[in-house]
Amino acid sequence: MKAKLTYLGAGIGLIVGFILYLISDYFIFVFLGPLVGFLSYDGRLYLKQKKELEEQAKKAEAERLEKEQKRLLREQKKTQKRNREDKVSLYENIYSVAGYCLATQQDLGVYIKNAEEVIAHFKVSSEVRAIAVEAFNRALDKSFDFESFVLSYKNNIGTNRDYMKYVLTYAYLIASVEGEINFEVKDRLVAIATAMGSTKAALKRLFQSKGAEARFAKEFDDDKSKSGAENTKSEQSTTYQNSNRSYGQSSESNSSNSNSYNNNSSDSQSANGYSSSNSSENSSSSNRNSNDSYSNAGSNSRSSSSSAGSQDKIAQALGILGLDSNATFDDVKRAHKKMMFKYHPDRLAAQNLSPDMVAIYTDTAKSVQAAYDYLKKIYSDYI
Repeated sequence: MKAKLTYLGAGIGLIVGFILYLISDYFIFVFLGPLVGFLSYDGRLYLKQKKELEEQAKKAEAERLEKEQKRLLREQKKTQKRNREDKVSLYENIYSVAGYCLATQQDLGVYIKNAEEVIAHFKVSSEVRAIAVEAFNRALDKSFDFESFVLSYKNNIGTNRDYMKYVLTYAYLIASVEGEINFEVKDRLVAIATAMGSTKAALKRLFQSKGAEARFAKEFDDDKSKSGAENTKSEQSTTYQNSNRSYGQSSESNSSNSNSYNNNSSDSQSANGYSSSNSSENSSSSNRNSNDSYSNAGSNSRSSSSSAGSQDKIAQALGILGLDSNATFDDVKRAHKKMMFKYHPDRLAAQNLSPDMVAIYTDTAKSVQAAYDYLKKIYSDYI
């Protein structure tokens, strides 16, 4: 729409000029009248209309851009939701974060064992396991593009707190030794978690709990598998029962996986698909490096009293339920009921979540149940 030029002022000026001409006999008023009328009225009115139309056009364009941005944001959120519901992508992110954190470590043997135990806990196919291993090895490489990974994560996943908590918890589980994490590994975990959008409070809770939520969820599945083994001898339960021997080997590669872990020597360039390029010495030397790298975290943990370990586990279980050491058993029961209601399968299904996303939240429910069962045994001595 364009501004229209009117000649109302010029017409009135012509009439006034003609009258002045008749009175004064000066013909110049016939020309000056319309000119003054045009400049004082028509011209100003035209410029005002033009400015208003330009402002309206800018406002309309801004509204159009805002609507387009909202539309794109809705589409992005839908895409991010679909991506979060893709468990293959989830495992790839977990193992990428874990690999980046461990890229500076010399001996990866104990961490690879952790990685296999975690992937066994997820009960994935050999194809999905291969994707996770590839992501782990890629992140170990010095050429790993940290910034590209973070940007891709934010674009494809977003900053969903539950999803990020899940990724960081299991990455911590892989990158720790008996619940303790090397200070260098911790610094790298903080760096990548912060870049991904995690808050300082969330990281503080993670380091205080030492990945307790994942460990309790795993204990829940281990106990369930052991109970099931009394009635059935399925490969899945056997895998968990004999974790010290097989570390959650898939049924397709039990033999090769066992050999890889039991013979993690310097002449082997990979263990079960995981890169061991960070280790350049023989097994005994690597173990010595490992002890130095961990700051003797393992031996310190073993030398600590069982009482202190029990108190630590109690605090972690209470933390999962959102409680502190002052909580009564009634507090524990209320917190357990509230959280189990939140993560109840029927409630999750009503939210139109995919089966994969329901499985993620179900894992949280497992940790809540395992923490409650543990605390129930502890509190039974006092009630």
